[in-house]
Formats: sequence, structure tokens, C-alpha cells
Amino acid sequence: MKRFPVTVILLFCLSLMIFILPITRSTSAEATPPQIQQSPFFSDNFNGSSIDSAKWNATFATSGLRWCSSTVANHEDAPGVWLNPSVTLCQGGSQNPPFGSVSVGGGSATLSAAASQTFPYIWSGPPSKSSPFPASGNFVLEVKMRFNSITGSGDGFFVNRWNNTDPVGNNPPGGHPRVLLIWADSNGLIVQLLGNFTFNVYNEVGLHDYALAYTDGKYSVFIDGFPALGPVASNVRANAMWIGNPVFTWWLSPHDWSSFSLNQVRVTSPTLQTTPPDGPIGTKVLVQGTGVPTSFVEVTFDDMFIGTMSITDGSFSFTFNVPLAQVGAHQIKAVDESSNVIASAQFTVTPSGSAGLAVTLTVGTVYFPGDTAVANLLVTSNGVPLSSSGLQTHLNLTRPDGSTIVLNTTTIGGGLFKASFSIPKTAQIGTYSLLALVQTPSMGSGSALAVFEVKLSWLSSQSSTLAVVGLVSTGTIAVALVSWKKGYFKRKSGDPF
Repeated sequence: MKRFPVTVILLFCLSLMIFILPITRSTSAEATPPQIQQSPFFSDNFNGSSIDSAKWNATFATSGLRWCSSTVANHEDAPGVWLNPSVTLCQGGSQNPPFGSVSVGGGSATLSAAASQTFPYIWSGPPSKSSPFPASGNFVLEVKMRFNSITGSGDGFFVNRWNNTDPVGNNPPGGHPRVLLIWADSNGLIVQLLGNFTFNVYNEVGLHDYALAYTDGKYSVFIDGFPALGPVASNVRANAMWIGNPVFTWWLSPHDWSSFSLNQVRVTSPTLQTTPPDGPIGTKVLVQGTGVPTSFVEVTFDDMFIGTMSITDGSFSFTFNVPLAQVGAHQIKAVDESSNVIASAQFTVTPSGSAGLAVTLTVGTVYFPGDTAVANLLVTSNGVPLSSSGLQTHLNLTRPDGSTIVLNTTTIGGGLFKASFSIPKTAQIGTYSLLALVQTPSMGSGSALAVFEVKLSWLSSQSSTLAVVGLVSTGTIAVALVSWKKGYFKRKSGDPF
């Protein structure tokens, strides 16, 4: 019997591998839920070319006044005086500016100093700047920063309660109720809460997302979405923050300092919004949260668990049907993994009797770019389709990025309405929501919610795979034909199978 050459066998196996492997790769698009928009209380993404003077006091960033402590120990808290070390001696020491450098560009601000006894320093807080924190209610401070190098002398990000941040007289920068410290020195990178609770960050030169949450009188710290410290009860409300290190280290010779870059500083108030805000048992409700510092939350209805959601950029969307509950106000909450309430909203359960309107909204589950989404709206009263000249319908569509458009509805008759939405070929991939609002003068109003997803079509997502499959298939057939032509596939009549 003629044997197959090794080359033919290898080519055939390689063809099978190339054919199979791409098909096993996942190509599904992840849905992005629509998000509500929230304006932060304070925000700086460092997108300019210099420190934003509207948000920070950078008067003495690299020159001018520095804190001259009377002692080495607890030098940020001990008595002392603010002075300019290039003009007035501090414990016999002096230094000419610049005191390091502050460079801003590419969405980050970098603070550094070499062979120096002092470091750059900027701050935000009263009276020169408005407080970056709200005077009441819950808030979340988010700081995205990276330490580029860590040496013996420390610096970082400081949050405290400082009613007068002006660098004047005996007004120590640390001698006030401290709330948060993100600091790197010879002991490594630490995060400290309320001056007593410390967490060691092990990936010291990595980019981290630090979040300080103040919820119902308790502070918690999250790092990269995971709880690190707290919750700790405190009546101290943060109202100021400073960056760098304002201390003149007169007890040390000129030296290198830890260097770091800030990508974002943002203060928001965690919020929860329900759409619609009321409805009978069984109503489909869209819950949208913003300003959430954790990586995922549990959603509860009157403290009853109804589901979990992962967090994307501090936001999430969650849909559920109102369970059995008494008529009246009920609490929907977003709870972190330590059972801390991050945000809450009220939902009012209304009677489901025959006097009100019943609104049903249906739409397909999945569409692809280029398709047309068709929604059907049914309005009934007492189980009977409602036909009324005074019936008004409004249908709003929310895209994955939170933008909305109004869709026109056309009546089909018998309380049934229809609307369509042509999905562009360049449409956003993700979850779209439809909110129907119906109103009639004699019977009040009603609402309904429906969602659908726009995904990449199978052909477009598999185009590269199909091209490879076609090419490999052609190659395999060609190899087989050549092998047959050469007689590799022939069998002598006497050879067994």
C-alpha cells in the first residue's frame, strides 16, 4: 500500500487547526447599558497645559511659602510658621526656588523634586477656593493617581477638615481633623483613614483608583473598586484637600522625593434614579446609579435582595419587576459587599385596580446595525383596549450613551399603537431603553418600560474567521486533489481497509 508523504499529512492537520481555532474564539459584543448623566460637584481631569487656577490654589506651587515646623516629629501637625525659605531662614536652613516641578499634559499632572529640601504644593479649600466637597449629604471622592518613583521623603494626596487653608502664621497643614491620606515614602505606599486606620498598597507604582465614600455618617475607602478601609463613623466632614508636601525639611540635606502623577480628582454624590418612579405590582422598573465607588452592588427592594450589578465607571443600570408589596412608598437601595448603603431611591406602589390605565410595551430582544426595531404599545382599561380621542402617547428612546430621542407613534386601532426606529449601520452597540408615557384626561396616566440590545451582526463579527475558513478550505481541497492525482489515495485491490 502506498503511504502518504509526511508533508501531506502535516498540511492536512494544519488546515484543520486553522479552521477550528478561530471558531472557538468568543466574538460576542458586551452590552453597555444606557446611563443617566450627573454633573460632579468637583472634577479635574488635568486636560490643560497647567494647573487649573479656578479649581486649585497654585500660588506657591514651586516657590514661596512653606511650612516651617518647630520639631522634626509630627512636623505636619506641630506648631510652626509659614515662611518663604528663600527669604527667611527656617531653623537655619534656606532654599532658592524652584521647589521641584509641576508639569501638566496628556491628561495628567506630575509633581516631582530632586536634590531639594521641599516639594511642590497646591491646595483647594476655603477661603481662597470653594470647598471641593458638598456641605451636606453623601459624597464620593475619586482619585486616580500613580507613584512614578518612591524614595525616603514622602508626599501624596491629603484630605482634611481645614476651615482656613491660607498659609499664614501658626496654621499647620496637618494639624486639623484629617480624613484621607494617600502617601508614599521609605515605608512604601499607604492609604490612611481618619488618622488611625491604615492600608498598605502592594502594587506601589501602579495606577490605582482610590475612592473615599461618605455615606450616612460613615467613611469607607475603596481601592480599584474593592473595599480597603471602613466603614468608620465620623462627624468630621471633609472640606479641603492638598497635593504634594508643603513642609520645608530643614533637618535633612537636599534629597530626592517620591514622584507621582494625577489623572483625575472628582467629587460626586451617589445617586439612584428609578424609571418610572411609581406603578402597580409587576411594573418593570429601570434603576440607574451614578457615583458608585465599588466594583459591584446588590440591589434591594425594602431590604429584600433582587439582584446584583457590576459597575462601569461608577455607574450601572438594573431592571426588575416590582414584587408583591403594599400600596405606598418603598425603598430601593444599592448596597456594597459590606452591606453599606451606597445610594437609595423611593418607589411608590400604586393600586392596580380597574380605575387606572394599563400600559404594555413590547419590542424585540436583539437587533443588529441596519435593522429596524419595532415597538408595540397597548393601552387598556379594565382589561379592555382603550380608544379615546383624548389619549396622548409619548415614546422616548435612550441610547447606550444616555442620549434620548422621541419616537413617533401611529395608531393601529383598538388601543394599539406602533413605533419604529431605524438602527443606523454605525449605531452604538449596547442596551437601548424605551419609555412609554400615556395620558388621558379622564383616567390619569400610565407608563411602561422595555429594553432591547443592539449587537454586532454574526457576519461582521465573524468576517475574519469566514475568510480564513474559505481560504483554508480551498487549500485543503487543492491538497486533496493533488494527492489523489499522484495516487496517494489509491488502494491496491489486495490491501485491507
